[in-house]
Amino acid sequence: MPYQVTINCINDINSSEVVQAQLADSSIDIFTGMTFADEEQAAKSVQNSTGYKGSTLVNSYTNNLTTLGYENIKSPEQITFFPNDYQGKTALKAAIDNYNNKMEAAGQSSKVINYNDSAEELTKTLTQLTGMLSAVLMAFVAISLVVSSIMIGIITYISVLERRREIGILRAIGARRRDISRVFNAETTIIGLFAGLIGIVFAELICVPLGAIIKSVASIDTNIVNLTPSSIVILVALSVGLTLLAGLSPSKRAARQNPVEAINS
Repeated sequence: MPYQVTINCINDINSSEVVQAQLADSSIDIFTGMTFADEEQAAKSVQNSTGYKGSTLVNSYTNNLTTLGYENIKSPEQITFFPNDYQGKTALKAAIDNYNNKMEAAGQSSKVINYNDSAEELTKTLTQLTGMLSAVLMAFVAISLVVSSIMIGIITYISVLERRREIGILRAIGARRRDISRVFNAETTIIGLFAGLIGIVFAELICVPLGAIIKSVASIDTNIVNLTPSSIVILVALSVGLTLLAGLSPSKRAARQNPVEAINS
């Protein structure tokens, strides 16, 4: 339907009296009544008399037809395609590329079709923006992880200071240094495990309404906002690993406590 409307508009313009008058005589400018050769000569005379070397607007047969809106359907300068889906766009692009390859192989470069894929350019732009946003978010996440690890280490260190008497009693009844270290490592591991699980629960609670909003706005059948089982395992393992790493130094400090000084503290 849009194509037919365009064709009808072009036919109406091409069949108008003013366009037909210009088409009937390609040597006379219908706007001025002068020949195009006389207009060009007059423009040169103006330049010679004034010394002005800038551009002077000179009407021509082609310029007049363009001004009047004339279009030759048999030799279009540009054609716009609107595929129904992505598969159609891919097939169209492949057909044009195949044709261009044949023309280049035959040495007919003038017949190569120059095209612009607006959808692909838009996709590349969105991909670049998404990559930039992802990089910024990853930077914030990295900073948050570093700060969280430092805080976990500080909390574990405070726990060691507060439980020096307990550490001294354990050492006095025969606990080895590695046993003391394992106690604090186990505590940090449990903290990391529960922290990771709580984070997964909150993420799932956020994903449900967010996915529903995106699904309704973008008319997408599948839920693109979700956590896969592999992502859950990786996130929980990362949480446990970071908390365990942050608690290593305080746990080693606890293991090196002198039993007598720890009991008397």
